[in-house]
Amino acid sequence: MRHLLIITFILAVCLPQPLQAQKFKILTTDWSPYVAQDMECYGFTAEVVCYAFLAAGHEVEFVFTSWDENETRIKKGSFLAAFPHKRTPLRDKFAFFSEPIAMSKDVFFYIKQSPQPIDFKNLADLKAYKVGAVRGHHNIAMLKKAGLQVDFASSPTTSFKKMYIGLVDLIPENEFVGWAIIQKNFPDEIYKFATTTTALNQDPLHLMVSKAYPHSEALLAAFNQGLVEIMRQGVYRKLLKKYIKNVEIKMPSQVY
Repeated sequence: MRHLLIITFILAVCLPQPLQAQKFKILTTDWSPYVAQDMECYGFTAEVVCYAFLAAGHEVEFVFTSWDENETRIKKGSFLAAFPHKRTPLRDKFAFFSEPIAMSKDVFFYIKQSPQPIDFKNLADLKAYKVGAVRGHHNIAMLKKAGLQVDFASSPTTSFKKMYIGLVDLIPENEFVGWAIIQKNFPDEIYKFATTTTALNQDPLHLMVSKAYPHSEALLAAFNQGLVEIMRQGVYRKLLKKYIKNVEIKMPSQVY
């Protein structure tokens, strides 16, 4: 952490500052390990946002609320920004979006049982497998429409534990979230797990900046410049390795 702070101090000195240095309150929501109140430094995307702003000469403080409340306050312009959010046509009406700060990629996790990896072209290719999921998961309708066998659990962690003992074969989960669950619950057996190469869906995640907030376009430009700089300096990659060890998670393709 000290090494990262030294790097970003240098960035803050070197980058041109378009506006006077400020401290902003930024909205976010618990979504571990992307961001969470009970995590060191509030999680991966929180550190990315913090360092990118610091590299641009600004400081941030995080305010945790709900996804809906984030959107409402950004519309009003009472806060500069919220994260991590997907870009949509509706949100484009009231917000600007930064360069990607992370990716949200849903894949199938499985236990390696043969040299041949599991993958698919169409979901129907997976009909021979039992799929474990949490009731209400956003991919459930897609899985059922494809005719897959779905076994429900009370939580993502429970699904992974059921897969570990062979009660289910596949689990659809966010790549970053799934590896964090494995790392926490099976730290000495990470090598037993794998994911499909094909994704169920994937979307870049952004800092969502209020169009109603004063000087928001200039502040967004400063943030983007800081983000590019922490990529260039290797800070972003260090943060990835800090939160997900022994697994290669790619950076957002737009700035990779």
